[in-house]
Amino acid sequence: MDLKVTEATEQAIHYIGTHLREIDRKEATLVEGKHPLNQLRESWNVSDICKVVRERFTGLPIAIVGRGTIETPDLKLGVPWMVSTDDLKEHSRSFLRACPHWVNFLQGDCDLLMNWCLPENITSIIWLKKMGFEFAKEPAPYGAFGVPFIRFWRYL
Repeated sequence: MDLKVTEATEQAIHYIGTHLREIDRKEATLVEGKHPLNQLRESWNVSDICKVVRERFTGLPIAIVGRGTIETPDLKLGVPWMVSTDDLKEHSRSFLRACPHWVNFLQGDCDLLMNWCLPENITSIIWLKKMGFEFAKEPAPYGAFGVPFIRFWRYL
């Protein structure tokens, strides 16, 4: 495999945050109304899991994946997220082969994984469906600006 996974670092956060795919930059801005790099740092800080996908030989960070957790007496909800650089395309085969393991790792003992994405983020929607996520039938207002996002989820 031409990829490796490491713990997130400030260096990796900064690199990915300044080289985001355009759609990830847009989503990050619309969710909280913050600069994408600041939003990525905040996501890192509130996540109990945060991993960086790197090119194996160069060590270049190309994606970051995380999960925050919200617990109630009845439910343990995981909030998964992922952003990447355009370099991930060059490693799509290796990435897709490893994904089922890492999605299961993110799920962990959470009863439910749930988050939102822009309906125009077709690449992510296709990938999420391959990973067993379901989607709401219609987008709904979400985030700082009430832009239509589509909710997705996966039960344990």
